[in-house]
Amino acid sequence: MKLILALFLLLSGCLQSPGERDAQDPDKPPGERPASAAETKEGDFVYRLVSEQGTYDDGKDVRLYAELIFTGPEESVTIYHAASPFYFPIRETTRGYDIGFMMNQPLLHTELRRHVPLRETYVKSGGFSEQDEREYVEFMKRFWKEGFPEGEYVANGYADFFVGNGPDDANKIDYRIGAAVSFSVKGVR
Repeated sequence: MKLILALFLLLSGCLQSPGERDAQDPDKPPGERPASAAETKEGDFVYRLVSEQGTYDDGKDVRLYAELIFTGPEESVTIYHAASPFYFPIRETTRGYDIGFMMNQPLLHTELRRHVPLRETYVKSGGFSEQDEREYVEFMKRFWKEGFPEGEYVANGYADFFVGNGPDDANKIDYRIGAAVSFSVKGVR
């Protein structure tokens, strides 16, 4: 019996994902984190925000995505939203800079099938004006040219949509479901 238990424990340790092993590794260098994910449930919907890595190298693509999952009893539901239901505002917490997220605002609709995630990947957004501080303008220029500069970031993503029979429906239900994930960008040495 002890041999079976020992084999089970050995095998279960081998079945961990690399992220689980890394999170438990006390010898892992500080600042290197596995993927970061957060999930929020509201009504018949689940919103999930994921950073595929916890730490990225300076100048490399940061890979974020959001998912919206319908969990209600119906086979599908139609949601109404802007160009996308997903928003990805990001804050760089080291310098205190916001990287805004802009989107066209037409009224579109999407049919969500039960338990089938609607997924969208983050695409760079944000800008600056002549009234912004010089340091912020330089930060944003570097962001657009080279990618996320070295620092600590929090993505405060959300899905914004409504369910009903169109915008004039008095019984429509508005949703704004959000979650936050953090990630860091380290300089290449």
